Amino acid sequence: MTDATFPNSPWLAKATQRRRMTPQDAQLRTLRVKATRVVYVGGALVAIFGLVGSVIVRIVQTASLPAAAVVQGENLVIEKPRFVGTAKDGSKIIVTAQKATRSMTAENGSVALEKPVLETSDGSKATAVAGVWSQADQSLILDGDVVLTRTGGDRATSSKAVW
Repeated sequence: MTDATFPNSPWLAKATQRRRMTPQDAQLRTLRVKATRVVYVGGALVAIFGLVGSVIVRIVQTASLPAAAVVQGENLVIEKPRFVGTAKDGSKIIVTAQKATRSMTAENGSVALEKPVLETSDGSKATAVAGVWSQADQSLILDGDVVLTRTGGDRATSSKAVW
């Protein structure tokens, strides 16, 4: 093959350029290729060690959780629970509490709440001393010093409220 056979061939131009490299240029190119390979392999090793390290940390963190504290006798107890749901009209509601307790033997699936706070999507809040979430009825009963505060500043108080 000559330049006359393939005058515009990029392959031929590269092959000709390689043949024209001096030994010093070839040595520098070899060093650059080796350095690039070392950087790629080093980056891959850092990524692998980071992934393995994060998996190990996650396993250790999960193993250190006190699972026995959740089950207390015949009750499931959750500290500072946060429940998110929707109201009948489709708006978002959030119920938080200091503690939630559910009996494992109760068939109705009710959850007793200590110091519950109900937040609606319009920013209204209802607080109480105690509450019971009934899964069967899909209702929240707030009991003891119930205070309902609307976003406009209106307040209502009661000894009991049902949501």
